[in-house]
Amino acid sequence: MYCRKCGKLIPEDARFCPYCGTEVIVPEEEVRFVEDGKGGLIIEAPEGSTVTISDGITVREDGKGGLIFDVPEGTTVTISDPEKEG
Repeated sequence: MYCRKCGKLIPEDARFCPYCGTEVIVPEEEVRFVEDGKGGLIIEAPEGSTVTISDGITVREDGKGGLIFDVPEGTTVTISDPEKEG
């Protein structure tokens, strides 16, 4: 595959371009949304990928089994736990 910024050939499993550092975007066809049976969705994507879930909001693995939500400054985000609310 080729870097979307500098155009150089990069490894298929790269998360960032080794030449310019640009993050590799996962094609949408590789991302699946699956119902979790509790009214929510599970995002299935290739390991190490970053998924945009809304304008400017992305989700990525933290390398320790957790997730990092990158949210633009000034954005309000509400996260709830349906099991605790019910």
